Parts: sequence; C-alpha cells; structure tokens
Amino acid sequence: MFARRALVVGTSPPQTARVSEIARACGIEVEPAETAEEAASRLAESPPDLLLVHSGAGCTAVAGLLETASREQPGVLRFVLTDAPTVEEAVEVVIAGADGYLPSRFDAAALGAAIEKAARGRRRCGIAAAEAASELVEISSAMREAAARLRMVAPTDTTVLLLGESGTGKEVAARFLHANHPRRRCGPLVAVHCGAVPDGLLESELFGHVRGAFTGAERERIGRFEQAHGGTLFLDEISTMKPEAQVRLLRVLQERQISRVGSLETRPVDVRVVVASNQDLKRLVAQGHFREDLFYRVSSFPVRLPPLRERLADLPRLVQLLAERAARKAGLCRPRRFSPDALRALAAWSWPGNVRELENAVEYATILAGARELVLREDLPPEVAGSPETDRPQAGASVLVTEEGISFRRAVSNLERELILQSLRLADGNKARAAELLDLKRTTFLEKLRRLEEEGLLVPGQADRLIPAAPGTPS
Repeated sequence: MFARRALVVGTSPPQTARVSEIARACGIEVEPAETAEEAASRLAESPPDLLLVHSGAGCTAVAGLLETASREQPGVLRFVLTDAPTVEEAVEVVIAGADGYLPSRFDAAALGAAIEKAARGRRRCGIAAAEAASELVEISSAMREAAARLRMVAPTDTTVLLLGESGTGKEVAARFLHANHPRRRCGPLVAVHCGAVPDGLLESELFGHVRGAFTGAERERIGRFEQAHGGTLFLDEISTMKPEAQVRLLRVLQERQISRVGSLETRPVDVRVVVASNQDLKRLVAQGHFREDLFYRVSSFPVRLPPLRERLADLPRLVQLLAERAARKAGLCRPRRFSPDALRALAAWSWPGNVRELENAVEYATILAGARELVLREDLPPEVAGSPETDRPQAGASVLVTEEGISFRRAVSNLERELILQSLRLADGNKARAAELLDLKRTTFLEKLRRLEEEGLLVPGQADRLIPAAPGTPS
C-alpha cells in the first residue's frame, strides 16, 4: 500500500483511537496528535505518508494544517474525516489542499480504496509534470534564466506575468507552472485567449452568466474561472482586454470571488492565475489602454521568454522534439532526422514567428520528406531554405529600436554574430583569416565565438560547420 505511516488528528481520544485502529488494520503505523497545532509540528519534524484529520478539530486550524501540508509536504496524502460536508466546507477543503473526504465512520476497505485512488491521481500528476518539464528546452543561457524563474515561482500561488513575442512558448510556460504546483497540478488548466473572444462576450466567457442576462442567454453558463476552480487559469494576450472586463478581473483577483453576468450572487473561486502578453503593458498603461492598478496586480512576478533568435543553442533539441511531434501527427513510426545542411539553414533563419514558426517548418519538412528518414535542406519551406545562404535573412539582422525597447547588449551580440559568420564565409571557414578580416586577434575572435555559443546566439560547432567539405566527403 502507498501509505506506511499515518498522522491522525481527532476531536477526542476515543475517536482518535478508533481511527488509529482502522489504519493499523490496513498495515499502517499510526502516530496520534491531539491538536492541529501539534500535528503541524510533527509534520515539520518527520512527514508521514498519510494525514487523517477530523473536520471538528476546528475549521481554521484544519484549513491551516492542510494548507501547510500541501505547501511544505506535498507528498503527504491528506484526508478530512466528516459526516456530511456542506458545500462551503467542501470548497474550503479543496482550497486548503485536501485529497478528499472520508466519512467519520469509515472502515478499512474505504480507507484502502481512498488511498489507492489518491495515489493513482498523484502518479498521473507526476507524469504530467514530467511531460511539462520536458517541453522546456534550456540549453541557452537566455532560456536557462527564464526556466530558473519559472521553477522558482511554480510551487506558489503568485500571479505570473509571461512576457514575450508571439510564438515564444508562453502557453508551454503556463503548462509548466501548472504541472509543477504541488496541489493545482491535479486540478484543471483552463486557457483563454482574450483576443479571440468577441467584444462584449469576454465577461461572460470568464465569469459565466445567468439565463436572460443578455440577448441570446437562453440558459445558465459557468465561466472559465469556475471551470478552473482548484487549478490554473491562463489568460493569454491580456493586453487586448477591454476596460470593463479589466475592472471585473481586478475585483476577482483582489477578492477571489466571482459573480456571473446578470447575477448578484457571489461565488468563491480558488484559482492560480497566469497571464501573458506580447505587448509592453507599461506602455499601454501610459497610453491609457490598460489599467495601472490591474498592471500592478498581474505583474507580481514577470518572466520574459526570449525569442528564438536569442536562444539558437536550443534549436537542435527543439527540432528533435518538434520532429517527434510532427511524426505522431503524420502517423509515422519514427521521427525524421534533419541533415546537417538543413540544420544550418534553420540556424541561419531569423524566425520572426519564433518557436511556433519553427514548429510549422518542421511539420512542413516532415511531410515533404515523404518516406525518406533524412530531411534535406530542400524539404524546408522555401523562405527558410533560401537560394544561396547569403541571400537569406540572418538571425538578429536589421535590429531596430521599437517603442517596446530592446536589450542593447543583446542587439550588439546579434551584430557581432553576423559579422563573425560573414567573415567566416568569406574566409572559407579559416578562423585566423576571419579574425584578420575583422581586425581582431585570433584569440579575441575565438573568445567571442565561445561567448556567443554560451549566450545561445550560436549553435555549438556552427562556426566549424561553415568550413566547406572536401570533395567526396559526405555532408
């Protein structure tokens, strides 16, 4: 059985003794605690596998104990013993982080079944967390920094603001945050693209409505906040939200209660909110298009996801993962491999659409390759494959300052990258000659190459692959 040791918190010694006897019948070692405070101390000293606490031990104390266990000892299975929980009690227990209820007069069979069911749920959540983690490719320094911030905030309920250009993987980051929260990962993840909902309907989409609330509201409907209860709500492109919806969202984030459109009744919601934007929200606040108070509420913990041109060291691994996904969609037995020449072409493209554009390019190439297991450069989309290599837009080229601003250091690094690659092409891959073309010492040239690889602006070994192959040598 999953649980070997249990901590039991009852309302009286006889009740604690009865619960302990049933647990021992299941082969579980029992440690009784007289109060929730005592149990909290025991949890910190030596976490058990199972926590059984009676709801009559004090509502506030029980909720506090469950919340502490959920936050600090997420591996502990947590059950509340009660006869008939009210709806309000049920909501409180879910919020506090219990795995479920057991009737006060439960028997050994009921306890065993509850433990097995909770353990299966935990295993499913663990698989989901592992899958979410595998989607975070973080070989480049830029992505390692973003991933470190995501791991730091994932176990908390803090509202996270994901910033980045379109296609940089903000939804992947939201899935990672959800899957790595010790409690919410077993709840729903609900995503809403705010810009895709027609004007006037976003409030109904988020908060639900009652019958007759507006023309066409023929029946009651729950909103996305209620659907996400106990889990995570991901609000993508929040910058497109209209002022009226911004006001209601701010109130919900402050009070953690919603009211459906057309109703005065309020309902508690337990939701971790993650928002995303490809626009500079500070600039929108200055222009009067986004509420300042809402900005400060959603930007508690901002995480910037770098564009693909700033994380080219991640590209080979991303191509591998996307090729596996494309193979599944196409019904292939194994993913296609990309030739060195195809990878060079991918590394040289500017990727204005970021990872989403890369995914489309990999899927396109997989289909075009047909029965061949090796994807060639000519299988890539024409704009990526190019004609000669020098005719194609290069990653990081034509960097311009926009109203959103740019990273000066990163822009300079992009320019250095282009100068180094161009010099290597002109020098046929001879690094000493390339350094002369740039009026640099060879050691300085090599140091710049190493730094650009560490920053993720060059795929490791990319400079070496620019050297022409000898006649008869396979590429």
